[in-house]
Amino acid sequence: MLNWHDLDPQKVERAIKILLRELYPGLRSMNGSGGDGGRDAYLLDDGKMRVFEIKSHSRTLSGGQRRNIQRSLEVALTHQQISEWVLVIPHDHTPGEEEWFTQTLATLAAPVTVEWWGRDWLDGQFASREDLIRYVEGPDSRLLKRAQQHGMEQAVLAGGIPDLAARQTGLGERANELSPFWRFEPATVDGQTVIHVQPKNAESAELDPIAVEVRFGSSDASDQAAIELTRATYDQLLAFGGQMSVEKRYLEAIDITASEETGDMFGNLLSGPIESIELGTPPDTDAPTRSGFLEAVGAGSRVTASTRITSYELRRGKFGATLYARDESGGLHLELPVPDPSAPAHLQPALRLEVGPFAGCLADLVQSTLEVLLAVYEGDEIQIRFGRGIKARGKAPSGLPQLATLQNLAGLVANLITLQDHTGRDITVPGDVSTHELRALDAIARAIRGESVQLATEELALNIAPDKVNEFLHAHASRPGPGLRMSVENATFQLNGQTYQLGPLMYYAPNMQLANHEALANHTPSTPAVARYVAAEGTGIYLLPIQSPQPN
Repeated sequence: MLNWHDLDPQKVERAIKILLRELYPGLRSMNGSGGDGGRDAYLLDDGKMRVFEIKSHSRTLSGGQRRNIQRSLEVALTHQQISEWVLVIPHDHTPGEEEWFTQTLATLAAPVTVEWWGRDWLDGQFASREDLIRYVEGPDSRLLKRAQQHGMEQAVLAGGIPDLAARQTGLGERANELSPFWRFEPATVDGQTVIHVQPKNAESAELDPIAVEVRFGSSDASDQAAIELTRATYDQLLAFGGQMSVEKRYLEAIDITASEETGDMFGNLLSGPIESIELGTPPDTDAPTRSGFLEAVGAGSRVTASTRITSYELRRGKFGATLYARDESGGLHLELPVPDPSAPAHLQPALRLEVGPFAGCLADLVQSTLEVLLAVYEGDEIQIRFGRGIKARGKAPSGLPQLATLQNLAGLVANLITLQDHTGRDITVPGDVSTHELRALDAIARAIRGESVQLATEELALNIAPDKVNEFLHAHASRPGPGLRMSVENATFQLNGQTYQLGPLMYYAPNMQLANHEALANHTPSTPAVARYVAAEGTGIYLLPIQSPQPN
């Protein structure tokens, strides 16, 4: 259990943010140096916002601390999307604090729900996260103290990166001593330990040959179809080169034929905590990079869509080679087996495509790739062409994403390109975007393209300076009709953590009613004021067409 009273408050709040980001992927943290809008961190989900207020207070709250927390809640409530507010604090409330929280704050926030996540909750979350405990405790970390007692400071990397480098160097040196012919290189990939076996010199394979025979099988009858597919993929790998991953449950045995010393080092590869085996032929380091096209071909051999591809690797097999290439965006990868003339007729090489994810790829480069894939779904053949020679042509390979997935992605990319053309900034495809952001982007893109777009919401919230409330109410009463037209001179749009300048925006609603007129009339001048407008039934709120920025 952590002694929260003795910890650095800044480290505590930072560690809590790290914890929340781990628990809630997509959580956004705010830097409070310029004001955080009452949000230390928040999570958007389908247009609803959960706000986290993080405090390091570990003892009974003082009056000033209570006021600060209440002030943060009041500011957070000005955000229209807020649906839940959570106070995260390393202190379990006293009876008095519980009454203040469940009555004063809960009443203030209604209908927004409020929660108190205290010390018990944090202790439970930190208990299994030694990295966070070590971070907040620093040199007093229990793990480090135990290591020091046994002279094992470096074993737990007490010195940070220098110790990590020393441990890694030492491990590499020990691994290099295993064999005079073979180099064993450990690495961690996606949380898994990978051992790369490489010859130390050109003569290693001749002086100490290693032969590998893979036998596939499973006692589970339901695995037979998968085993046959795996065996066919392995046969193609041997014939045309390549690489593949095989789950342990599909393997009956891996037989290693080698010298006694080398064979002993491999042991039983299928024993221990092994989940899969990576198999592959070595890449041809002398193979040149080649540029080509991935194309959709319709009736009469007419190319209906095309995207550029570039080869980046070649792996050879017994009867040919496999060419690896990617599109310009980097989100599509393909494997093209190229048989030699001597290849047996029964070997039927198959094109393989790996589509996405496209997160982080430039939107305009992704668009041409999606056009090819959508054309293939409509019945066109797929063709790969390098230079003047056609390397492959046929029906769409298996494993493509669902049509609806591609169509949704194509719609998103088209909207991103519209925003890109309007702002003059390169825009990448976001990896984690909420439904609310997608709807907002679609509305903005349609308005840029000249449409009047009815918004999904029927409410508008306007922040009013505390000393301008009476002036606002007078202007509201003087309106010539029920309609409301509102302009925003320098509007911005946030997407995936980026802010885009849109220029002036104009909203119009034919019939709007001020829902909180009485509350504004009785407003206390020292507190923030928000006017809440609601559209009359059957009318709505519209974003009017956005004008393109004038060139300088």
